[in-house]
Amino acid sequence: MLFRVEVVEPAEFAKWVQKQKAEAAPVAAGSKAEKGKALFAAKSCVMCHNVGGHFGAGAFGPDLTHVASRKSLAGAWLDNRDPAQQLALERKTGNTEDSVPVDPVTLKANLIKWIGSSGVAHGADGKPTKDVKPGNRMHYYKMFNVAGLRETNQQFTAEELDHLAEYLLTLK
Repeated sequence: MLFRVEVVEPAEFAKWVQKQKAEAAPVAAGSKAEKGKALFAAKSCVMCHNVGGHFGAGAFGPDLTHVASRKSLAGAWLDNRDPAQQLALERKTGNTEDSVPVDPVTLKANLIKWIGSSGVAHGADGKPTKDVKPGNRMHYYKMFNVAGLRETNQQFTAEELDHLAEYLLTLK
């Protein structure tokens, strides 16, 4: 996996740590995000993923409390920054480590690709997806049978993927 490191002053790092410890903000009632939060629980995402202040059961997968602030997903396979803006900044500064902020449109598209991947779901266009990151099988829970849990093979509609992505976009 690729990891990027940002060097910041100690005070800025302390501020970032405090933000990371904060719980997720509530979602708006009646919103797509609220529907996505319900799907997050119903589709068993909570079996593996924690969202501080919303769900506390998942410890197997990454904590998603602040996933919408991440510059990349899937071990940096998916860059959440606008590619044109990022390239323009790198050309301007001559430094590939300079970074534009996370772009919500790019992030949402990446979330839909990532959640809808693994060859077991459908993308926003309703068509079967291809693996974004080979080996990722977060929809298929046969591995949990050793703990006595039922085997699941989740399927997502385009509308469900949209709602899940809207929920995850609130997690900043």
